[in-house]
Amino acid sequence: MKIRLLDYLACPNCRGAELFIANPEQNADIVESGSIVCKSCEAQFPIVRGIPRLFPEAASYFQKGKLSKGENADPIVNAMRQTIEKYSAYQGEIYAPLADKLDNEAILEARSGLTMSEFSGKTCLDAGCGVGRFARTMARAGADLVVAFDAGYSIDVARAQSADYDSIEWVQADILRPPFREEAFDRVISIGVLNLTKRPDLGFFNLSKLVKHGGTYTIYIHLCDYIPWDKIHSVKSALGHLYDIIFKERFRRFVSRLPDGGRLWLCKSLWQFRILIEWFKTKGAIGRVLANLFIRLGPVYSDKPLESAESNIARNFDCYSTPHQNSNELSEVIDWFEKARRFRRIRFTPYRQSVTGWVEETRSEQEKMLIEYYPARSIGEIEAAGVGRDA
Repeated sequence: MKIRLLDYLACPNCRGAELFIANPEQNADIVESGSIVCKSCEAQFPIVRGIPRLFPEAASYFQKGKLSKGENADPIVNAMRQTIEKYSAYQGEIYAPLADKLDNEAILEARSGLTMSEFSGKTCLDAGCGVGRFARTMARAGADLVVAFDAGYSIDVARAQSADYDSIEWVQADILRPPFREEAFDRVISIGVLNLTKRPDLGFFNLSKLVKHGGTYTIYIHLCDYIPWDKIHSVKSALGHLYDIIFKERFRRFVSRLPDGGRLWLCKSLWQFRILIEWFKTKGAIGRVLANLFIRLGPVYSDKPLESAESNIARNFDCYSTPHQNSNELSEVIDWFEKARRFRRIRFTPYRQSVTGWVEETRSEQEKMLIEYYPARSIGEIEAAGVGRDA
């Protein structure tokens, strides 16, 4: 890390902004090791391999190599432990080779509703950066500074893959307890991360406070499936949701606790399972019925027919490596932006689960929040052009 990062940090324990570096070991202007100390509460957070580890349990974790376990442990701490110990394997080993093969500029435009030029000259925060593909995208767009953080060891992989990007700073931290000063960033993005936490709403509100006036806040989150009013009481709909609750999510949670090798073996098996389903679809009406039955009654897997084996296995490993998988109602997400009282307008991009809000002056109780809602388009169309160019 560089000393400049201190201007954006706050203590995750007490929110104090007076921090200093104790016992720094530097390589040129980069601090490779030492501790970040809070003057207010005297908490210390280690700097390991050039990355500040700014979550409350970091000192214990890096001394003992583990976080507390057990039924009485804080559920947020338990989720943090599983993220470090399980989800890091997905990001660092499985997803890293794939991440930069994607058209990340087009994807970020599609998900944010912004053009790449709107990141130029800005101070940006990538909340839940994984292996850093969008942090690098914003840096290439000309951002003055990108601060990227993630809970797991993928942050080490992200830093190693970004050696040529001088404008990026890396932090290991918990998205539910972000260690940053309020109103510090022009652009805040959180792509596909909040739904993997125990409290997506808490993560949303804590991140929303970090956006400057005149800035934007983008989230990409899983939305619940829409059920037409005339189908909501149907036996098929009710049984399907009951099956998801009783079996699919319980199975996913069980698998998420397996060793990395076991989870990876299952995900490779699911790829073969999908090939079998595609074969059944070619065998007439009976084959299509069996294929739909297998899709409905089988375990969770990613059904994207044009997806490569590498991408499919990585996507499934993502699903099976997180302690939580949440979906939120569309109206609930709108309420988050409304209750924050910081947004004059929000935009649902054609990439339907993505929302960007514009932070302006504090709204009065009488002022309405404008909602821009774009018709859904295929992922291929959006990634090819990016919504920002015609919005």
